[in-house]
Amino acid sequence: MDECLAGRLEDWVRRHYRDRLTGADLGDPALIEEGRAALDELTGILDLGPIYAFQRR
Repeated sequence: MDECLAGRLEDWVRRHYRDRLTGADLGDPALIEEGRAALDELTGILDLGPIYAFQRR
């Protein structure tokens, strides 16, 4: 961990972490795509490669 990585992670959190989640959000199919996009970006930041099944399609 260094300052650059910490900054990238903080930026990722600001862009992807919701401050609230409603019941209607849970029924929205776009929520899963939003989560997958966030995870895909996070694994890239952490240089982990495709660790989730949706990344291997």
